[in-house]
Amino acid sequence: MYRWFALVLLLSACSSSIDTCPAVVEYDKSMQRQASEELSKLPPDSVISAMIVDYGKLRAKLRACQ
Repeated sequence: MYRWFALVLLLSACSSSIDTCPAVVEYDKSMQRQASEELSKLPPDSVISAMIVDYGKLRAKLRACQ
């Protein structure tokens, strides 16, 4: 019984979030500049660099969704 309730709750949460787009957090120029400087100091093969690129792509999709 509990598993069924958990599944229904999970699916209902997913269905309600499909219709809305989360807001894109805006960063001021100072914060963007600092992030750029920190990113440029990472090694080229850094996993964090790859994750930040993916995050940038996600932000672009969110902007398009709005």
